[in-house]
Amino acid sequence: MQKFIGWTCGFILMAMSATAMNISFHSSEKIDALLLLNVLSDDKNFNGPYQKVQQYWLPLIKNNPLALEGFNTWKNSATALCYLLSTEHSNNLDGLIKFLKNNTFIQLGSEKNIEAAYFPYIKTLQLNSNSLLKFLEFLQNQNFTNYWKTEFHPQLDSVIKNLTKTFNIDAYKKMKPMITDLLGINIDSLKIYISCLSNDISFTLLNNSMCISIQKLDELNYLIPHELSHQYNPSPQNIASLKYIADSSSYYKACYDRIYNSYNEGTEEEFVMALGLWISVQSELMTKTTALRKIKNSYMLDIQNRGAPIAGIIFDVLYTTNFKGTLNDYDKYVKNIMNDLKAKPNVIQSSYNEILTDIAGTAGMLVQLKNNQLVVTKTIDNYPAKLSGIMEGDVIIKINNTEIKNRTLDAVLDLLSGKQGDKKEIEYKHGEANKYSILILK
Repeated sequence: MQKFIGWTCGFILMAMSATAMNISFHSSEKIDALLLLNVLSDDKNFNGPYQKVQQYWLPLIKNNPLALEGFNTWKNSATALCYLLSTEHSNNLDGLIKFLKNNTFIQLGSEKNIEAAYFPYIKTLQLNSNSLLKFLEFLQNQNFTNYWKTEFHPQLDSVIKNLTKTFNIDAYKKMKPMITDLLGINIDSLKIYISCLSNDISFTLLNNSMCISIQKLDELNYLIPHELSHQYNPSPQNIASLKYIADSSSYYKACYDRIYNSYNEGTEEEFVMALGLWISVQSELMTKTTALRKIKNSYMLDIQNRGAPIAGIIFDVLYTTNFKGTLNDYDKYVKNIMNDLKAKPNVIQSSYNEILTDIAGTAGMLVQLKNNQLVVTKTIDNYPAKLSGIMEGDVIIKINNTEIKNRTLDAVLDLLSGKQGDKKEIEYKHGEANKYSILILK
């Protein structure tokens, strides 16, 4: 079924069983309008590959004092605004402007289950909503709606139609009772908004909904449980323990600064990551190898500076003990783990490395699925892939004699994963020539 309401397109899939649930995919002019506040900023985590968008909108904003004031007040805050204003249901710019003029958002102060990371923005929104309104009215006057319909909506419409055909909702049947029992939320109906302007960042919204970047659609089996797991708000004690460990371990201090300062994540993030990945594995949406690989490669500044050690340790404990319970139980679980780490902060690095032993090896190349081909997008100096002659643009055909055609990206990356010293035989196409390389993972 396709429906257009305020230029929002949506498709609904339903798994018919005792654990039936609806998952619908949508585009949203409203979300992409707010995300301009990130795209036009100078923050590299947000502005991404949007040079054309920046060249069009920044000169217009700089020539309008009210728009510029609103932009300077709210730049880099778009994720929080999308979250707090997701109770507005029109999903178009006109509806959002009416919503703000009616001051409906003031009720947010009494909303339950607001993520702790967004608490400070509630007061800011109540005090400075007029500057945001002026920025949005500027977009309205500059005909952002037509701009969005022309530049982004055709691609979004195509992607959503494809998702409708290929998304395996039956795979999520097993997840639903876990989400209900553990997170205490009902996901009979789950809305997923696809955005062209969120770079590679995805985030949760209110009312059983989330926004996922169009660049990250091959990670839905990770992102859906992860964003739902943001229902968890850690106790102040667990947040304090995280900071204490960072102050007590030079190894983890560097990780903490990378995750929570360089990437500007909320301090609940590693707890949420561990929980979401555990749900994914328990629901058979991904393998344990995939989960550990995502932890290992998260928050990457470079190949030497990546990963989320606390998330890895918590995930390993959840997996090995087969945790069951509610969010309150999970918070107590985390408390016990953090207390152990506080007592022995010097073991964090060795414990984390031990957990990652089976996937510690690195080939030293980045790959991406394009038109059902695994394309090398980057090779790294002094690592096996580049040393063997593999180059950017090469197309990998087989890994250890296993064809990669028609496999998911996660399945392919699992094939590339291994211990340090493991051998990977790579058959690939360089131009028109078929070539072979043997990589010894570093």
